[in-house]
Amino acid sequence: MILFSQIEQLELTHFVRGKLEERAKQTKRCKAQIVFLIRLKNGDDKKIEIIGERASAGKIEHTAHQLSQFTHLPLYLDRGEDYNVDLL
Repeated sequence: MILFSQIEQLELTHFVRGKLEERAKQTKRCKAQIVFLIRLKNGDDKKIEIIGERASAGKIEHTAHQLSQFTHLPLYLDRGEDYNVDLL
């Protein structure tokens, strides 16, 4: 159970699963992923959702924005919404 007073911010970050080098050839196993988590004031985090970016189709981003607006918690985004990525 997480107390509201323990929450520092909501975070939405992206990564490519299985890709260690920027120049590495992207394969079907290397898919763009989204992580939605709650960052706590003590530095810990609680992951809410890890999902493929294509499968999310913007739903996770929309939910994160709505939660941030409703709770008045800050939302950290690691990139802008207009960022273009090959989703495979």
